[in-house]
Amino acid sequence: MENKDHRLKYVEMPGQFYGMANEIEISAKQQLRSCENFGKKLMRIRPKDAGEFDRIEKMKDFLLASHDLNTRIIQLITKVHELISQVSKDANMLMEGAVYRNKLKDCEDTIVALAQHRDTLLKEILHDRRGV
Repeated sequence: MENKDHRLKYVEMPGQFYGMANEIEISAKQQLRSCENFGKKLMRIRPKDAGEFDRIEKMKDFLLASHDLNTRIIQLITKVHELISQVSKDANMLMEGAVYRNKLKDCEDTIVALAQHRDTLLKEILHDRRGV
């Protein structure tokens, strides 16, 4: 069982996302290039009859839909990447804030202890002056 701070998952999130997202983005870009190359080949084909014309038009429609989908996937990955980076930055700031809060709490404890010690010493001094 790990004894890890649960807040670290937000700090580590971008690294985990980048690995997965890079693979998907590379695949999408490769498919975009393949669609473009195949589309160029389809443009050169001269159909000989109506059936072949319909088949080529369906392939063109499929290529356009695939191109659009891959473009949207790349845009989505970019947007999610930006959002996760913002979450990570916010998590870092929250963790820094927690560290500062802990330091302030330690200082508060020290100040309270010093004030109590001062009060004790003042009572002793006042008691000694009254007793003398």
